[in-house]
Amino acid sequence: MGYLTTVTFWMDSIDKLFENKEEFADKLKVALSLGRRNLVDFDGDIKIHKMLHSSEKMMYLHYGNTVDEMSVYSSETTEIMQKNPDVFEEELEYMEDQVKKLRQMYEEYKS
Repeated sequence: MGYLTTVTFWMDSIDKLFENKEEFADKLKVALSLGRRNLVDFDGDIKIHKMLHSSEKMMYLHYGNTVDEMSVYSSETTEIMQKNPDVFEEELEYMEDQVKKLRQMYEEYKS
């Protein structure tokens, strides 16, 4: 068992990130080893999510131009809820709709 870290790259700036490959690799290694969200500044081009042990569970929602942690245990989720309640409500509705459709799909698969 080990640890996992989810990383989101905004592809619009991928060329900029790789202009200095060695500097980028060093920054990425530091960011990943810290295991915390966004402690290393990538000018908004990369989002490092919280490191999780393989026994922990987390859902990520790719929604528009962002990837958000969606968990009752996540401070990021709480922050989204407080700062952007309209977006949070949209995200919840989307997830509810997807779960409903996945349940239907699964039931059809089982029969």
